[in-house]
Amino acid sequence: MPSLISLILNIPIGKYTIGSEDAWVGFCGGYIGGIAGGIVAFYIAKLQIDEMGRGQNKVFTDNYSRSYL
Repeated sequence: MPSLISLILNIPIGKYTIGSEDAWVGFCGGYIGGIAGGIVAFYIAKLQIDEMGRGQNKVFTDNYSRSYL
């Protein structure tokens, strides 16, 4: 996506090309960093939810065995 935006915005229209190389490197770095951060956050949230589910199953099993067995 950043490459596509870069190609569109850098179409030479006289002296009005948009952005320098430094600006585009920063933009792409921010874009890629945001995607990587989102993936890591999703993975950590999934691990925490799975662990919480295992803990709740253990509590349920312990309570069930004490109450009914």
